[in-house]
Amino acid sequence: MNIPDKNEFAQLVITRLQEAGVIGEITYDPEKFMISEAGEKQSILFLHNAYQEYCSLPQEDRPQSLRQYVRAWIQAHKSAPEEYADIQSDILPAVRSRSFFESARLRMIVDGNEDTYLQYQTLGDDLGLGLVYDMPDSMRPISNKEIDLWGVTFYEALESARDNLRQLHPMIVGPEEGEGIYIFTTNDGYDCSRLIILDLIRQFQVKGDYIAMVPGREMLIVAGSEDTPGLEAMIALAKKSFEQPRAVSGTALRLVGDGWESWMPEADHPLYDEFRKIHMQSMGQNYAEQKDLLDTLNKQTGEDLFVASFSAMEHKDTGNLRSYCVWSKNTISLLPVAERIVLGGPDQAPFMAPWEKVVEIAGDLMTPMGIYPERYRVDGFPSADQLAAMGNELEAK
Repeated sequence: MNIPDKNEFAQLVITRLQEAGVIGEITYDPEKFMISEAGEKQSILFLHNAYQEYCSLPQEDRPQSLRQYVRAWIQAHKSAPEEYADIQSDILPAVRSRSFFESARLRMIVDGNEDTYLQYQTLGDDLGLGLVYDMPDSMRPISNKEIDLWGVTFYEALESARDNLRQLHPMIVGPEEGEGIYIFTTNDGYDCSRLIILDLIRQFQVKGDYIAMVPGREMLIVAGSEDTPGLEAMIALAKKSFEQPRAVSGTALRLVGDGWESWMPEADHPLYDEFRKIHMQSMGQNYAEQKDLLDTLNKQTGEDLFVASFSAMEHKDTGNLRSYCVWSKNTISLLPVAERIVLGGPDQAPFMAPWEKVVEIAGDLMTPMGIYPERYRVDGFPSADQLAAMGNELEAK
C-alpha cells in the first residue's frame, strides 16, 4: 500500500482545497503539521487525525475520504448564525477528552487569542462536555464568544443540546434479556455524547454498578462492575478503538448518583492491569500534546522552562508498567503527575521515589499550575537530607 508522508499529504489537502474553491493564501507548517488560510479570520486545519484516517484506509477509499474531509472543513469554517433562535436546533453536546478542551485553549493563547476558549463541563476526571454546531457534513466546536453573542449561558445552551440529542435515536447492540454489555453503534458522530443521557443508560441491565468507556468518538460501551466477561470485552473493544483516529479517553467511569466518576477496578481484580495500561496510555497522549503546546508557548514568551515528559517503564520483577517523570537539578521544570519521580543532575546520582513521598518531603518546592492534565512547577531541588528521607528505590536491594 502506497502511504504518503506527512508533507505529501499536506500538499494533497492544499490542492483539494484550491480545487474546491478556497482562494485565500494557504500556508503549511510542517512542525505543527497544520495548514492555515489567510483572511479576515484565519482558518487553521490540524492534519494529524485526517492523516491517520487517510493512511488507514484502502487505496480505493482514500479519494472519497479526502473529499469529505475537505468539504467538512470548508463547511465548518463558515460563520455560525448570529441569532440563537436560528442555531438552537443545531446545537448538540460533544463528549471529548478534557485534554481536548484544554489543548484548544492553549492553542488559542499561542495564536494570541487569550480571551477565546471552548467552555465545557467536566465528567469524571478525564472527560469534558462541550457544545458543537451540527452541520450536514461536519460539526464545529462552539466558543465562549459565540455563546455570549447569542445572549444565553453555557448551561442554557447545553440543555438545548441535550434535548436535541434525545431526538437522535441511537442504535445499540446488547443482550435481548438479562445482564450484559451494551455497545452504541449509531455511527452518527454522537455515540460518545450519549454518555450524558442517563435515563437511557439506566435502562440497561448490568451486574453491579454502571461502568462506561468512550475510547473514541463513535464508541460508547457500558457494562457492569461485577461482570468480568463484560469488562473483558469492554477492554478489548476500547483498546482497538483507542488506536484509531479521533480517540477520546482510555479512562473508565462509574455512574454514581446523577454523575460519572473516574473508575479503576481494585488492584486484585483480574483486569486491573488492563484498565491501568489503557488509562496510562491515555494520560501519556494527553501529556505529550500538552508538552508540545507548552514548549511552543514558552518559546514565544522566552521563558526558560523544562517541560518534563510523562513516561512509562516496566517493573523488572512484575512486568507491570509504572509512570514516571524527571526532576532535573538546576532547572526550572514543569512536572506531570506520575507514580514515580526520577531526580537527578550533573552532580546527582539517579534517584527515584514515589510521587506521594516526594510531595510529603519536598512539597514546598512544588507548585500546582492549575491546568489539565495537572503539572507542578519546581524551582528548586531537594536537599541531601530530604532525598535521604525519601528513600532511593534505585539502590540495589
